[in-house]
Amino acid sequence: MNKILVVDDDANIRRLVSTLLSDAGFGVCEAADGRDALLKLEKNKIDICIVDIMMPHMDSLDFCRNA
Repeated sequence: MNKILVVDDDANIRRLVSTLLSDAGFGVCEAADGRDALLKLEKNKIDICIVDIMMPHMDSLDFCRNA
């Protein structure tokens, strides 16, 4: 099963996307910002990241550069 990391600072959007993916049979992990997402990458085997472009602390471009 593919594991997807959903990264978004808006909890409602993050929850919605995670629920839809989970209902479709994917394993889902969530993060509230880029820094949190990097920590999740270290602790989980993630196959795909869905990342909001504008987030506090670290935007998606900085996240991608550091992932």
